[in-house]
Amino acid sequence: MDGVERGRPRQTRRARRIAAVAAIGLTPVLALGWAGCAGDDEDSLGGPIYVDPGGTYGAEVTVSIVGRGRVTTSVPGLDCPGNCFAKHIFASATADGAAGALSLKATPTPGLKFKGWSFSTEPVGTRGRGPASCNPILRPAVDPGVDANALEIELPYGETAGVVPAGQEGACVDFAKVPVVYNVTATFETDPPTEIDAGPDGSTGGEIVYSAPAVGAVGRDVGITQGGYLYWHFTSGSQSGVAYGSTPRGIAPQTAQTIVPPGSPISVFEVDAYGVAYQTASGAINVIPYGTTSPAAMGGTPPTCSALAVDTSYNVYCRTTSTIVQWLSPSYTTGTVLYTGVPSGTDLHVESASGSLYFSGSSSILSLPILGADGSPAVPTTIVSGAAGATNLEANSSRFFWLQSGGYVYASSSKTAGTSSSDTEVPPSTLFRHLAEDKNTSSFFWVASSTAVYHAYYFGGTGPGETEPFRTGLSGVAGMTADSSYVYTSHSDGSIRRMSLSGF
Repeated sequence: MDGVERGRPRQTRRARRIAAVAAIGLTPVLALGWAGCAGDDEDSLGGPIYVDPGGTYGAEVTVSIVGRGRVTTSVPGLDCPGNCFAKHIFASATADGAAGALSLKATPTPGLKFKGWSFSTEPVGTRGRGPASCNPILRPAVDPGVDANALEIELPYGETAGVVPAGQEGACVDFAKVPVVYNVTATFETDPPTEIDAGPDGSTGGEIVYSAPAVGAVGRDVGITQGGYLYWHFTSGSQSGVAYGSTPRGIAPQTAQTIVPPGSPISVFEVDAYGVAYQTASGAINVIPYGTTSPAAMGGTPPTCSALAVDTSYNVYCRTTSTIVQWLSPSYTTGTVLYTGVPSGTDLHVESASGSLYFSGSSSILSLPILGADGSPAVPTTIVSGAAGATNLEANSSRFFWLQSGGYVYASSSKTAGTSSSDTEVPPSTLFRHLAEDKNTSSFFWVASSTAVYHAYYFGGTGPGETEPFRTGLSGVAGMTADSSYVYTSHSDGSIRRMSLSGF
């Protein structure tokens, strides 16, 4: 206690120095204090003091820490391993930086998880400008409506009209403006879980992050876009639907959002980095740009597609048995035939609208340029030869990955013409059906059967790589995708499970 008491005059002098700096127009002003150490209500003689923060636009933030973790901010000097307070004030709303926001970043203790942000909106008293009789100014704390499960959030700067002390409304009307206030709690786990992937039933086949989106739903293909948005296809009886999860890395379990209710069966479903494209048995083709939940329909009379793709500009591509058709974002009014006479196959991969179309033929992986395509017969370039019956074509920045007849797993050494390829060291008797990019390395990727997930390594013909089983003994795996923290699998019971990469 003596240490705290001795610290109070220093806190008071610091507040006065801040007021003096603000008075000469130097902005922004940042005041920091630790809970239990803020002593600016009284000076060393016990009398009231007058603090003029020098502006009324900005943010006051109180951070409370629950569990084992810390919070840091974009403002230099704020690091909260315990409860703390920050005040960031600008001279006006037009000052440099005032249009921005204060960011908070949660960092859990290694081995533990961040459980989320919460915001109290209880009224908070603060010192405003003006004489002591006009203080404290009372105003409610703000809930910024951010993603409560995100590791990093932004709290916008602002200004609000507070309530002055009773009886002082007339005299203090010019001093009621104050910065917005945020009362934030960051909650972390206290102790490591006994089993990092254990679900509510104690199993180790992955933690259930989303339960079935409908009664009797069966999970199908699943994919993740940039921004970490999860989309998946499910069936319910003879019908198909599409579900969405915006925070698959957040606190589990969560409630999935059904964005396409069960209806016409989905015949083709593709999740790329920039969106989802799917075709129903009725022939309709739709796209859902990443981070959104409203499908947009392709205009004209859509052809029957064997594969779909979405590029970085949200354009949609359809591969038929002999053509490649493109719809341009955002109107998608009419499809344009880019090529005719395309070799038959079931794959299509597109990255940029100014790049190439990649697809499989009967015995190779081929490419065609997008720019300059005029509907003429295709004259593709061979990228990989000897890829008989290639399916599930995927790519990262360095190479292609695919499956061949019998579930064998292959990868190329590059993405340029004439590249070599080799199979990976995974059990040849395992029938792999799913591929996913490893977001942490360009040499590894993920493959899955209905009962196991492997971390597969491209070794370029130099000998066995470091391929290893990641999870075995699974049940009903119907789809797989991954980000930098988890592998996600869809299952025959309709659930989406995640398996942590921590320590792997």
